[in-house]
Amino acid sequence: MNEMKTIKDDLKKKTEEKVAENMKNIFSEEKEKLILLNRDLTKRVDEIKKYLTEELDKKLKGVEGQVDLSFSQIDSINKMVVCVLLLVVIGVIFDVNKSLIFRKTPYEKTGRPEETLRNDSFKTIIEKLKRKGLKKGLLVVSFLSSTQQFHLDALHAVPEFKQTSPVKVLIQSSKDLMDVEPHEFVIIFLDFDTKNIILENEDTEIGDLRNQTTKTFKFLGCDVLVVYCKDKGSQDLPPENLYNSRLQSIERHPVLSELKNRKRVLSINDKFHPHQVEHLKSCCQQL
Repeated sequence: MNEMKTIKDDLKKKTEEKVAENMKNIFSEEKEKLILLNRDLTKRVDEIKKYLTEELDKKLKGVEGQVDLSFSQIDSINKMVVCVLLLVVIGVIFDVNKSLIFRKTPYEKTGRPEETLRNDSFKTIIEKLKRKGLKKGLLVVSFLSSTQQFHLDALHAVPEFKQTSPVKVLIQSSKDLMDVEPHEFVIIFLDFDTKNIILENEDTEIGDLRNQTTKTFKFLGCDVLVVYCKDKGSQDLPPENLYNSRLQSIERHPVLSELKNRKRVLSINDKFHPHQVEHLKSCCQQL
C-alpha cells in the first residue's frame, strides 16, 4: 500500500510539473504571439496614421486652394461691383452737373456764354433780324459784362470809331441776339479762352452762341470783324500780322478762316498795335 501511494504521489507530482511546464510553454508562445501581434498592430496603426495624415493634408490643400479660389472670385466680384457702383456714381454726378450747367447763367458756367442755338431757333432769329434791316454805323458786340468796358476802352485808340457813336450790346443768350439792331459794320470782341477756342466748333463744343452770333451777322450781310482779346502771344506782333499766327483755330475754323482771308480777324493782348489801329481806320472809312 505504501509503495502504491508513493508511485501515485510521484505520478501526480510529475503530472503537475508537466502541466506547469506545458502551461509555461503555452504562456511563452502566446506572449510571443501577443508581442508579434502588438508589433504588427503598431505598424498598421502607424501606416494608417500616415495614410490619414497624407490624405488629410491633400484634402486641406484642396480646401485651401478652393478657399483661395473662392476668395479670388469674391475679390473679383467685389471689384466688379465697385466698378459698376463707381460708373453709376459718375453717371449721376455727370447728370447732376449737366442739369446744373443748363440751370446756370452763361457767365456762371465757364466765364463765357455757351447757349446752343438750334436750327429752328437760328432760322427764327435770322427772319426776325432780317425784317429790321441794317442800320448805318458801328455795332460793338461783347459776350461778358465784366469785359465789355475793356473792349470799348480798346476802341478808343481809334478816334474815328468814337465819332460814329457806336452802339454797344451784350449778348448772353439767343433772346439777346434776337433783340439786337443789326448794323452795317459789326466788331465782335471775343475774350481769351484757355483752350484758345475763339469761336466754338458747333459739332464738338457744348454751346455755340459766339459762333452762331458771328454767323448770323455775316448771313445778314454785315461787315463783321472779330477781335480776340487777352492773348499773350499777341503782345508783340510783327507789322505784317493782324493776329497771332500761332492761333491755329483761325486757320481751321470755317468762319474764322473766311474772315481771316478778308482781313477781318485781329488778336490783341491789352491794346491794339499801331498797324492794327491803321487797319481799323481803313475799315472805318467804309462807314
